[in-house]
Amino acid sequence: MKVKVWAKLNLSLNVFPRETNGFHPVDSVAISVNLGDTVSVKPCNTTEVTLSGCKNIPVQQNVAYKAARAFVERFGTNGCKIKIKKRIPIGSGLGGSSADAAAVICCLCRLYGVEKNSNDVKQLCAQLGSDVYFMLFGGVARLTGKGEEVAHLDDYPDLFFAVTFFDKPLLTKDVYERFDELAQSGVLCNNDVLTELLQQRRTEQALQMFSNGLQNAANSLSNFAQDYLQYCAESNLRCNMTGSGSAFYVAFPTLQEAKLATKMLNARGFKTKCLSYVSWGVQTTNFLFHVV
Repeated sequence: MKVKVWAKLNLSLNVFPRETNGFHPVDSVAISVNLGDTVSVKPCNTTEVTLSGCKNIPVQQNVAYKAARAFVERFGTNGCKIKIKKRIPIGSGLGGSSADAAAVICCLCRLYGVEKNSNDVKQLCAQLGSDVYFMLFGGVARLTGKGEEVAHLDDYPDLFFAVTFFDKPLLTKDVYERFDELAQSGVLCNNDVLTELLQQRRTEQALQMFSNGLQNAANSLSNFAQDYLQYCAESNLRCNMTGSGSAFYVAFPTLQEAKLATKMLNARGFKTKCLSYVSWGVQTTNFLFHVV
C-alpha cells in the first residue's frame, strides 16, 4: 500500500509551563498543507519490521519504525516493510516524523483490518508523538493536551502560504529547553476566538492572530532567521514560525498573493515554496492485495 501524507503548519501555538510529567501542555490550531512524504508499506509473513529511505535517522530511532513495531505489539499482527520518500524537511516544524508515523499506522490499519478511528489507535498515536493523531486525519483542527486531543473544525476558509525553509534544522527538545530557560509566556493567541473566526470565514481577522509561543526560543538559539524577519518587516509581510521551527510562513487568503510573496522571497535568496491547504492527512495512491 502506498500513500502520500501531508505536512502541517501551526496557525497558532500556545505553550504552557512544563508539568511534573515532563511535558508542556499546548493549545494550537494546525492545518494540513500540500507538501508530503510518500510512504509504502508491504505486509510480511512474520512480525519483522524493516525500513528504508531515511538515511539521516537510525532505523531504531525513526518514529515510522516505532509506529510499526508498536502496532504489531498492540494488535498482534504481522510486521511489514516500510519505504519512505522524504519531501518534508527534517527539523522544519512541519511534522515530518509524525506524518510518516501516521502514514504507517493508516496503512497497517487498512492492511490488517483495524479501525483507525478506534480509541486503541488514538492511544497508540499519543504514545508515538503529540501530533501523530492529527496527521492521521489532517485538515484544520485545534490540538490541546500534549497535542493528542484533536477537535476538527467543521468549516474554514481557503488558505495559502509562502513557506520559507532554512538550512538550520532545529531539535524540538532544544527549543523547549530554551523556552524553559527564557521563562517567557508562550500564550499569544486566544484560540477560542481564532477558531470562531476561521469557521465564520473571517479570514483577514484570523490572519492577524496567527502566532507561535516558541518563536522567540527558537530564534534565540542562533538568530538563524534574522535576515528573513527583517525583510518581512520591511515588506509588510506578517510571518510566523511553525511548530518548533525552523520553517516560517506568510499566510494569505488567495493563491495569487501567496505566489507573489513566494516569488519576492526567492528573489531575495530565501528558499520558499508556495503551499495550499488540504482537507485530509493521508491520501492513498496505490492499494493492492496479493492473494496467495
